[in-house]
Amino acid sequence: MSEKRAQPPTHAKARGTRDEQAHATRERLLLAAARFFESHPASELTLPKLARLAGVTPPTAYTNFGTVDNLMRSLYEWVLPQLGTREPLPVPARLHEVPRERFPRFAKHQGLLRAIWTSASWSGHRSRTRTRYVETALENLRGVAPHLDDRALLVALGPIMSFSYPPMWQWLRDVLGMTEEEAELAAVWATRSLVAALAASPPTNTAEKSATPRRKPTRSRTKKG
Repeated sequence: MSEKRAQPPTHAKARGTRDEQAHATRERLLLAAARFFESHPASELTLPKLARLAGVTPPTAYTNFGTVDNLMRSLYEWVLPQLGTREPLPVPARLHEVPRERFPRFAKHQGLLRAIWTSASWSGHRSRTRTRYVETALENLRGVAPHLDDRALLVALGPIMSFSYPPMWQWLRDVLGMTEEEAELAAVWATRSLVAALAASPPTNTAEKSATPRRKPTRSRTKKG
């Protein structure tokens, strides 16, 4: 007589099915929000409207996100892996290649990114997710500018990284009216120039400069006649 295989408990199967359904529902809501932002600003979306777009009940939308701010944070976490903005940066000699790799990804999600950038919850959430990424980028820059201290490298890193991120892409496209090709070219040129300027910069010690108090100007006293 063949042995019967042990069957998993029924409640475990049910829990797995519920988890899969909950994940699918959340994904449907996120996709509906992303599609909405392709042609509408973030200010026009409410959770009841999102529920209608996703084909679920309003309580389901509130259970998943609670508030629109929470929805925007969830959208940021959802789209982040698709942008490549947390992938390790290459060595400084190849930093100019990053805009060409990332800008097409930004264009693919442009409506969603514009909505996220105007969200009040985005800036604080972003700063909590980037510490290790920035430290790694600074290590890379030390190879091209070993004569600079940590603070000076951080000052240089800001503008270099900015040309590989959605706000700069959006500014080049929306404010200056560049085409996708022109925006990529501008970002490549700017990144090359900034890295070259960093390598040629003189040694500095920004920590000492910032710690040195400024002397107050002395007023000349006039003698009384």
